[in-house]
Amino acid sequence: MKLDVDGKYYDIVIEKKASNRNTYIRVKEDMNIYVSCNYFTTKGMIEKVLFRVKGYSVSVMLWWEVRVTWTLLPTVVLE
Repeated sequence: MKLDVDGKYYDIVIEKKASNRNTYIRVKEDMNIYVSCNYFTTKGMIEKVLFRVKGYSVSVMLWWEVRVTWTLLPTVVLE
């Protein structure tokens, strides 16, 4: 699955686990969205949850992009 945000596509990685009772959504440094859920959670349920929290996940992705660009800037050494 992919999430479209202003023309950028982000991969959604679904991890189904037997021990989960809830659905957890994480955005990691590699700009992928990780969803961990129960085996019985359908694709439609996951899409509904992602649609509800799309604003949150977009803000986290933007935060990661800003953080990555700041860490990639060259450091200036003053002598």
